[in-house]
Amino acid sequence: MDKFPERLREVRKRVNMSQADLAKHLCVAKSTVSGYERGVSMPDIYTLSKIAGILNVSIDYLLGREVPNYRGLRNGKSKKYILTNKYRKKDDYDYKTVNWGLMTEMIKNIRETERYLESS
Repeated sequence: MDKFPERLREVRKRVNMSQADLAKHLCVAKSTVSGYERGVSMPDIYTLSKIAGILNVSIDYLLGREVPNYRGLRNGKSKKYILTNKYRKKDDYDYKTVNWGLMTEMIKNIRETERYLESS
C-alpha cells in the first residue's frame, strides 16, 4: 500500500491536475488529497475507484500492482479530465447539448482509436 501516495502524486502531476482540482472532482477538501499523497490516510474503495477514473489509470496501478498505461493521455491530461472540463459549465437548460457534445466527442475518440489500431 505504500506505493499509493507516490503513484497518486505522480499520475496527478502527469495529467497537470492540482490537488485542489482533484479534491473538487472528488467533493472532498484539498487537505484530504494532501493526506492521501503524504500517506497519512487512505481513501475508501469508492473514492479510490473515483480517483482511478478521473486520472484514467487502474486501481491496481495506483496501489502499485502494475505498470502505467499512459496511452489514454493527450497533452498530459486524461481524455476524461478534458471532456469533464470542456462541458462542465453547462447548466440544466443545456443538458441535451452536453450529452450531444459528449457523444460526438466519444464517437470521434472511437474513430481515432480505430484508425490507430488499423495502422498498427
